[in-house]
Amino acid sequence: MGGAGGGFEVHASALRAFAATSDQRQQAFEQCLARAAQLTVSPDAFGMIPGISARVHDAYQNHVQECAQGMAAAADAMASVSHGIKVTIGDYERANTSTEDHIAAVEWKLTFGR
Repeated sequence: MGGAGGGFEVHASALRAFAATSDQRQQAFEQCLARAAQLTVSPDAFGMIPGISARVHDAYQNHVQECAQGMAAAADAMASVSHGIKVTIGDYERANTSTEDHIAAVEWKLTFGR
């Protein structure tokens, strides 16, 4: 897709490649999240001191949940980036087709009359 007369040019293949890297990042975040979900730490791992070890374990669990939410949000963001790029490519392609159709119609009218 291109522009003429000092306009701009859209490289759909480059945009598609970038969308693919966003898809790959989404998958990587999801895989990391799945692997992290399989890891568990026993409450006993934080010691047996009454009142303290339970609070440390609770703080650890909160941290793990926040990290999981962050990874899930990152995966969602990558999916949104990829989707947005793909929509943009489609919009540019439709605009180019429409412009080309209009130019062809004008050329036909100039060549063959009204």
